[in-house]
Amino acid sequence: MASIKAIFVGGSAISVLPHVKSNIPSLSCVALDSNSNALSNVNCEETVLITDSDYQSRVEELRKVLSSPNEIPLKSDSDNSETIVILVAGLGGRTGSYISPILAQEGLQMGYKVSSVVTLPFSFEGKSRKIIAQESFRLLQSHSSTVYVLSLDSILRWIDKEAVSEMEFFKVANSFFVWKVLASLSEFGSARDSWTRSVAVTERN
Repeated sequence: MASIKAIFVGGSAISVLPHVKSNIPSLSCVALDSNSNALSNVNCEETVLITDSDYQSRVEELRKVLSSPNEIPLKSDSDNSETIVILVAGLGGRTGSYISPILAQEGLQMGYKVSSVVTLPFSFEGKSRKIIAQESFRLLQSHSSTVYVLSLDSILRWIDKEAVSEMEFFKVANSFFVWKVLASLSEFGSARDSWTRSVAVTERN
């Protein structure tokens, strides 16, 4: 029986995790971040604090995350026993941008099917974040079977830029990110009616 291992990497991913879990309470997940306070409030079966800036030195620890038993079985009529790793990250910052490609590469080498759900930053967040995000996205594409991407610039047409603050931009972005994560999970959990219904409700809202 196939199973899903959902890994939320970095602050952006962790910020949408409560909304994803409220739609899919049965979702088993792992959260990784460099912020211990953020991790202390996370409703996940496993949390991992990453504080070392040399992320490549943490490969063995990340492989343990990939090997953890925190996954959820998918109902299926086939005998397929593959493990699907779904990486959720906001690109442009440090943790999500640097850790998620390492996880994708290691997951692929361990024989998992890897799918990534990511955001690309708003242009107004600066050139450096854009460059970091683009490089991370390129690496994820080479190590993932599928990359679901939400460019935050694409949602600006839904926002009255004269009427809202910069903080409101990120609140709207989080709503779209939640929908993107739920939609990607529903593709793998199509046999799970509750997942499909969650995506439909979120889409209408």
